Amino acid sequence: MPALPNVPDVVRVVFSGTYGDTKWANIFHLKVDGGPGDATELSDLLTALEPIYDTRLLNLCSVNAICTQSEARDLSSDTGASALHSGLTLAGTNSSTNLTAQASCCISWKIARHYRGGHPRTYLPGMGASSLADFNTWSSSFVTSAAAGAAGFITDIRAIGTLDLVHLVCVHYRKDGLQLEEPLVDEITSSAVNNRVDTQRRRLGR
Repeated sequence: MPALPNVPDVVRVVFSGTYGDTKWANIFHLKVDGGPGDATELSDLLTALEPIYDTRLLNLCSVNAICTQSEARDLSSDTGASALHSGLTLAGTNSSTNLTAQASCCISWKIARHYRGGHPRTYLPGMGASSLADFNTWSSSFVTSAAAGAAGFITDIRAIGTLDLVHLVCVHYRKDGLQLEEPLVDEITSSAVNNRVDTQRRRLGR
């Protein structure tokens, strides 16, 4: 498989951790106007992002969903800078009974471009039973909180002043089954949260 092409001014950020014995990761892409800079600036970016991710998204999860590290990598070149923050102890706030590690809340990220196929999503790890309305759906109050968290995540990222203006984006490396020489980068403009209980292992449809 050929190496993926470079993505100018884009940083891949990964928050990862554990939920009991299960490992999880949430991956985001950020476009930094003017370029992401060196390893120190990427470390500063992580420092700014960690409380945003914790407050807006991870707080929706179980207290047993623990983020243990964050990582940022400049995708502008094969030798782009990187930064790693290990030893984190960020965690969710829901102290009710743990749901299975497969159960997940899905956030759909919206972009202006229309196309067929998979769209950007984030699957939150490790959910608490008190967020359920029944076996198949999240409660309306939880969906409201999750939607507010996702919207706040976008807004807070735009307000980061550590570097130049930062945007939450999605990156497409392929189109119509073919790898692109220049990846498509689309800014995420809004979000949506479905009340359906999703799974980390497979999509359940619309």
